[in-house]
Amino acid sequence: MGLLCVTSPDLPRELISPEDLHNIETMYNPENNLYLRPREVTGDADMFGYYIYNNISIAFRTFAGGIFAGIGSLFFLCLNAGYLGIISGHIINVGYSNTFFPFVIAHGSFELTAIVFSAYAGLLLGYRFFVTKGLSRSASIKKAGKDALPIIAGSALMLVIAAAIEAFWSSKHMLPIQLRVGTGIVLWVLLLVYFLFAGKARVYKRREK
Repeated sequence: MGLLCVTSPDLPRELISPEDLHNIETMYNPENNLYLRPREVTGDADMFGYYIYNNISIAFRTFAGGIFAGIGSLFFLCLNAGYLGIISGHIINVGYSNTFFPFVIAHGSFELTAIVFSAYAGLLLGYRFFVTKGLSRSASIKKAGKDALPIIAGSALMLVIAAAIEAFWSSKHMLPIQLRVGTGIVLWVLLLVYFLFAGKARVYKRREK
């Protein structure tokens, strides 16, 4: 959707209301007062609470939608991905990339990954509803819930971390862009390395036994 909106600049106006687009442009306009003065600490704390509420509500809806044969999880995941793509494409077209990407890159690593994990946990519930592997349907769903619980707990922790980064780091527009983008890249790399390799040594040892 991001690439499509970059190549078709009028498309976002057909998919999102003019008022919402105006609000988004105002948020990332480098001449906006938000970017001309530092935000107070109390403002950061308030936004931290808001980000936790907003992030976890999205993740919970994505997870809970899995009970509908997994379709709900896919729907919320694709809906949020499509919306983010539309916004990203529109921001690029209006020339606000230098304020948008340095803001989202750091906390986006934890937030977006956690939402994908929440969708996976929801899909697990939907899958086990139909594929019981010899268990009763209720026992199969119960087992799926136990398997999904660590994923949801980890996702919730990642969303709290994302909210803290977004409130206390991403909003520091006075910091050099290179520092903010570099920090975001490091966080993405560390997360990818962790989830690609964490726990594999223990799995190999268990298989050898």
